[in-house]
Amino acid sequence: MRSLGSEDFAGRVTFITGPGRASGKTSLLLAALTMLRRSGEEAALLGIGFEGVAKGLGSPQGRATRLRVEAGELFASTASWLEGCGASPEILGLLSGSGAFGRLALARARRPGDVVLVGPESNEATAEAVALMREVGAATVLVDGAFGRLTQVAAIEGARFFSSAIVDRGNLASVAASMRRMAALGALPLYDEQASGEGAEFIFLDGPLTAGIVAALPDRPVLLVVEDFTKVFLEEAALRSLLSRHALRVRRRIEFAGFVVARRGVGAGEVEGLAEACGAGELLFASPYEDGGAAHAA
Repeated sequence: MRSLGSEDFAGRVTFITGPGRASGKTSLLLAALTMLRRSGEEAALLGIGFEGVAKGLGSPQGRATRLRVEAGELFASTASWLEGCGASPEILGLLSGSGAFGRLALARARRPGDVVLVGPESNEATAEAVALMREVGAATVLVDGAFGRLTQVAAIEGARFFSSAIVDRGNLASVAASMRRMAALGALPLYDEQASGEGAEFIFLDGPLTAGIVAALPDRPVLLVVEDFTKVFLEEAALRSLLSRHALRVRRRIEFAGFVVARRGVGAGEVEGLAEACGAGELLFASPYEDGGAAHAA
């Protein structure tokens, strides 16, 4: 397994995602933030809605992400959280949309302190928030992504994402399925109109590829074209079945940075072998919180 470093995040917009609430994604966000700070890089921080972990900070829409920021770091939150924020925030601009706690805003910490990340829900508002962060000088943006949502990554040009997972004996099969699915999606060829053979039957989808659309496909092989792989809403088995009968292409690529795996009672060699069998060996990273010793699942 490869090791993560600050260079895996610096100068990029990186989404930290995971297959569920207990996938370790907020722990990975914190580890990335720590590595960037040690390298001298200031990161801007964004949450998606109220996903993440914050002890005692429940909300009707889920849970918020509380973390400690250093002076100069950018983050997004709402007016109600900013009022009592210990980081003495300087408001740099308002963001589109609002939540249960009011209007969203971009702020810069003027001193170290605990903050609560609250971000936009929609793809468009997420892209706007990142654009504003870049406008005020942020080269590196870390996004605590909503689990099960990858379309937000597609809304931002050049964004990439990691998928975080905590692996134990009880979920090896589901982690393997996730690896096979992501490896297959990441390997989908680009649609090349000029190179397409004559006589092939094409179906261009403006929206998502769902199980309902697959069920309505003809028995004869066709070539399906989607915008990008975040529009493929199929589980691993259904995707594998589709690819055995039809061809699938994407109009543009989205960079999948890799799987970051924290092991709990599972050997490194076993996880590496699993990833190799799934065609994802080159995409496997060891969690900075190996074996769950310092991990806090998100």
